[in-house]
Amino acid sequence: SECATKKVLAWVAYLQDTLDYIANPTATDFVPIEVVATEIETIRAELQSASAMLASASVPYITLDHFHRIVRSIHPRASDQQMTSCLASLHNENVVSHFNTPQLKDIVVLDTMWLMKTFTIIIREPKLHPCDCDARIQGSFRLNELFWSLYDQGVLAQELVPHLLHNFNEREREYIINTMLKFDLLVPAYDSEVTSGPVPYIVPTLLPPSSRRGVQVEDAARCYLAPVQLEGERLVIAAKELQIKSHIPLGSFALLQSKLYSAAFVLNRPGTPLKPLLSRDY
Repeated sequence: SECATKKVLAWVAYLQDTLDYIANPTATDFVPIEVVATEIETIRAELQSASAMLASASVPYITLDHFHRIVRSIHPRASDQQMTSCLASLHNENVVSHFNTPQLKDIVVLDTMWLMKTFTIIIREPKLHPCDCDARIQGSFRLNELFWSLYDQGVLAQELVPHLLHNFNEREREYIINTMLKFDLLVPAYDSEVTSGPVPYIVPTLLPPSSRRGVQVEDAARCYLAPVQLEGERLVIAAKELQIKSHIPLGSFALLQSKLYSAAFVLNRPGTPLKPLLSRDY
């Protein structure tokens, strides 16, 4: 295979081919050896039994335990350190997406486009890009209110999440939301008056457009959302400086953020309501 021509260990090259095959078996001529093929089928059956969304032969993600089992079916003497190092290398090469944080470390994403598509179930214009969940949500008075609070005001209630992501199981939904939080596609809205109950999220790209014009793009790009409290019906936030780098990494999520963050956000002054400045305003 093309991967095998790289200057990497043979088992690592074989592992990459195996992961590509698991993600999309119809797009490759790769045929795994019997012991690996058996492990793959066992893993696929386990995933499909836990998620109705994984009904096809393609598997967009596996668990960290599945990754370890696949590695050991290829290289039985692989150490934990070798597997950790290998997974980090595969992530850095965009073969997989794996984030070593407590909320995200148990999932290894094989198809990054699958993850991006799940984000756009939430971040979208519902009139232009309807989803199959919309009609069912809008059939409920309560959910319909929450639905339009999201797409008119940019406020995502946690109650609405399982209805938007109804094709995903609880573990998948938690992973999707935590990944969006990690990359600031969602921001928790903290209310100093509320001591109990789920905290809603703010979706920066769905906040209402501003009529304000003439603000420099460079100044707007330095503003970062940091909601601190709610005062009545106003969202009070604070500005936080971002470190502006001289280059932009071309990783999958950087490209995703560049696309989704098509709006730049500006503030009148710290402690006043947010006013987003869309690309059409300058």
